[in-house]
Amino acid sequence: MNRKPTSAATAPSERAVSTSAQAPPTTAYIKFSPRILEHLGLAAYNSLQKALAELTANSYDADATSVKITLPDAITNDSFIEIEDNGLGMSPEDIAHKFLFIGRNKREDGQRTPRGRLVIGSKGIGKLAGFGIASRLEITSWKGGVQSLVVIDRDKIENFHTVSDYKLEIQQAPSVHSPGTKLRLFQLNSGLALPTQESIRRHLFRVLPAAANFTICVNGIECSAEDVQGVRHAIAAKIPKVGSVKGFYIVANARQPRPGLAVRVRGRIVKEPSLYGLDTRTHGFFTAEKVVGEINAEFFDPVNPKPPFEVLLTQRATDFSKTLLSCNASMSGRDSFYRK
Repeated sequence: MNRKPTSAATAPSERAVSTSAQAPPTTAYIKFSPRILEHLGLAAYNSLQKALAELTANSYDADATSVKITLPDAITNDSFIEIEDNGLGMSPEDIAHKFLFIGRNKREDGQRTPRGRLVIGSKGIGKLAGFGIASRLEITSWKGGVQSLVVIDRDKIENFHTVSDYKLEIQQAPSVHSPGTKLRLFQLNSGLALPTQESIRRHLFRVLPAAANFTICVNGIECSAEDVQGVRHAIAAKIPKVGSVKGFYIVANARQPRPGLAVRVRGRIVKEPSLYGLDTRTHGFFTAEKVVGEINAEFFDPVNPKPPFEVLLTQRATDFSKTLLSCNASMSGRDSFYRK
């Protein structure tokens, strides 16, 4: 059998060339385009109500007992929105290493605030909500006898190649001001819709935790709940392998503009009212469009989280809500909701 001769000198030479040709590894870094502010801000918080709710939730997590929101009467070039709270405030270090740390999980500092509130925020992007409705943010905070001020201008950031290229200066000055934070939003989006102040108050009261020591005022008037006339019932049940569900529902005297059950977790609405696909055609004198209420499902975001089963949790909670609604609908308005 003839074999092709192999040059003994060739193989080692090729190996030597291959080894010597190897270059040292190139160091690379993940970069973020300034467009990330648009994606995380404008895309997620493109309405005034959504942005205000997210920014006010930050005040709640800061243990504020009072939040004062000032809105303009109309959107003009000079209009601005102000949100001021009496929370813990931020030091220059807090602003630099926590507030400006996008994606930081504040729950790493603990599941509860010093006042004992369950922390709402976790993803670390809610602070960008202001960019959903404005281009320039001015943050002033007081803590430990120091006033800190930082201005973030989205238009200027967009002139840089990456977000990290944009340097911010945190101005500091001694102050006797009590702890708290004031956020001002300038250069409001020209297409921003300005709902009625009353609808904004109702929305903020509905979606944020209803705590006795937490009040929100919009243009000097405290937020309050909408008074739905009807019969109120309590909900209490256990979903197998998921957890306990509590809440309430109201069979209103008239059809509601936003019927269905909302889902509240850690005191905050995480799912808007839904009829979960239930047929809204009238059943006798009863219609599903008369039902409004909430279910508290703390198992969606427990204090001591276990391995995630989000799909399972969501599906079972949805099934429960749908069954709850359809059960009553099939009884033509009679008192048939499951209660304990």
